[in-house]
Amino acid sequence: MSVPENLLRRQLPKPAYRERAGEHISYHSVLQKQNEQLQQQVNDLTEAVNWLLNEARKRDVTQARWIR
Repeated sequence: MSVPENLLRRQLPKPAYRERAGEHISYHSVLQKQNEQLQQQVNDLTEAVNWLLNEARKRDVTQARWIR
């Protein structure tokens, strides 16, 4: 089984958004940035899970066996 290139290139989660020296950032903008990062991680994981499920279906493997 070969994993698609775009899934291999996924980066580890980025650290929470931090302000630069001397730059004021509102609490709302920090939460918004973190929310965007979390949503991207959810999207990436969903894509990976869907790919794995499709691979399992191609090989006619039951979900129970795939999870083990």
